[in-house]
Amino acid sequence: MVKPPKESWISYLSDMTTPKPKILFADPSKDSGGPQHVGNTILAGLPYEKYELILGSPLPNHPMSPNVTFRYSPDIYNISRPKNLMEFSSIVINFPLKVFSLCKFIKKNNIDLIHSNNEICFSTLLAARLTGTIHIVHVHGLGFAKSIFSALFAQIINGSCTRVIAVSNAVSEKLKDSGVDEKKIITVYNGINTDVFKPTKKTKYAHRLFGIQEDSYVVSMISALDPRKGHELFIQAANYVQQSRADIHFLIIGDCPDNQSLYEEELRKLITKFKLNTQVTFTGYQDNIPKLLNSIDLIVQPSLTDAGPLVPLESMSCGTPVIATNVGGNPEEVVHGYTGLVIPMNNPDFLGQSIINLIDDPYLRLKMRNNGRKWVKTKFDSQLLTGTIESIYDELLQNNTLGR
Repeated sequence: MVKPPKESWISYLSDMTTPKPKILFADPSKDSGGPQHVGNTILAGLPYEKYELILGSPLPNHPMSPNVTFRYSPDIYNISRPKNLMEFSSIVINFPLKVFSLCKFIKKNNIDLIHSNNEICFSTLLAARLTGTIHIVHVHGLGFAKSIFSALFAQIINGSCTRVIAVSNAVSEKLKDSGVDEKKIITVYNGINTDVFKPTKKTKYAHRLFGIQEDSYVVSMISALDPRKGHELFIQAANYVQQSRADIHFLIIGDCPDNQSLYEEELRKLITKFKLNTQVTFTGYQDNIPKLLNSIDLIVQPSLTDAGPLVPLESMSCGTPVIATNVGGNPEEVVHGYTGLVIPMNNPDFLGQSIINLIDDPYLRLKMRNNGRKWVKTKFDSQLLTGTIESIYDELLQNNTLGR
């Protein structure tokens, strides 16, 4: 071991004897969606020599940083709307037991801070309140704002959270409108690994993989099938484009969750109705997104609602321009005319014409390619995200120590 400088002996000895703060990172997600990706980015970037990081998840197998202690925790979960009376009864009976179990774990393991990676992880909300533990809740969505229980949600948040992280200013404003204490709210933008999502020379990878003609342009959206993501708008825009252009192919990249099979049927019927079967391809789940982004001409984010999506950031980081609807956090990520276009929501003709305009302007696309990479590196790099999270942890832990 290298001997520390003489003047740092006191701080060195202090570091050797002071136990690391224990952070319980509660990820109640059961799908590999945006919040889980953000959670994994945070866990991979936090300094393991500074904190003891414990991941709590209802999944027995969870993708995570190797420096995290994993805990399979069925008591960390989201409460969704009950499908029937039996499911409602199960929640009423089991929820107190899950909270009690979580409280025991928090006390037994001397957890210093809980970071709930979802706003509806009610088991941690209540357990943090009962144990008096510092609690951060990370709000990734805007669903709470549309609920008739938004005021109740705000009161629960106010009573159980020390800090509320919003993934965009759009989310921050909705939290304030719902009644969440403004002093607790901080906007922390999502971050991506710009060393993974980086521009390369444009390739024909997507053309070869999906049997697209070599001279065709490729326009895509990337999302699991979900009506909120605007797949219908994307297909309607493709119909507008194909009336004047036959050299543009459309990709829908993403899997179909079990509960969205009827939605997929509707989308395929729409494609057949518009006679787009040869111009629109469903690719299913793909684990090669950086390679695909470097072979695609445009990414479309046609959301009906979106808090702080990752796809536009990943796309711009690879130098691929983005067309996004003017909803939620989209316009905070995509700079209109600079890294892409921000357009009105639910307007397929406008979207279709925007696609044609960008395809017809290679100079503008090249400018957006260069600007997008710089923009993401400046504001949405994963190191910025984890650095901000680390600062929040340190501030709250220090204030808690001083307050004892």
